[in-house]
Amino acid sequence: MNLRIGTVLAAYLIALAKSAPHAGAQIDPNDPLGLGTKLGIQTLNNSGQLGSITLFKRGAKTFVDVSMAGVPHGKTETAAIHRSRDCDGAIDPKATYTLGDVRSGRSRTLLAVAKDRLLSGNYGVVIASKADPRHYFGCGHLYK
Repeated sequence: MNLRIGTVLAAYLIALAKSAPHAGAQIDPNDPLGLGTKLGIQTLNNSGQLGSITLFKRGAKTFVDVSMAGVPHGKTETAAIHRSRDCDGAIDPKATYTLGDVRSGRSRTLLAVAKDRLLSGNYGVVIASKADPRHYFGCGHLYK
């Protein structure tokens, strides 16, 4: 019986995958499964917060999904993309792209910028204090 359910599920998933090309303009040739590009976010200033940022190509736009662990319960933090070559060096204090606030450890934002531009190696995502945006809790360098 389990083999039959597995066979039916596999057939369904294959049929679903074959029907996906309707969104052809939004499929990234480097990411045909639509899994996105996932990179880590390291802790800064002994915050204990770690996470990840996943970028998904959406035509000429990019869907940004930030997931953080270690954010104190009920706390809202800012998330933004800044000019930066890495998280250990100088981070431009002025945000280049503002992301939605991190609430319950998540931020999801659709940006009007190409995924390849964000992954050029010139940017980093910064998680910061809502009260003092120059106090960083986490950083993740964006690169290919």
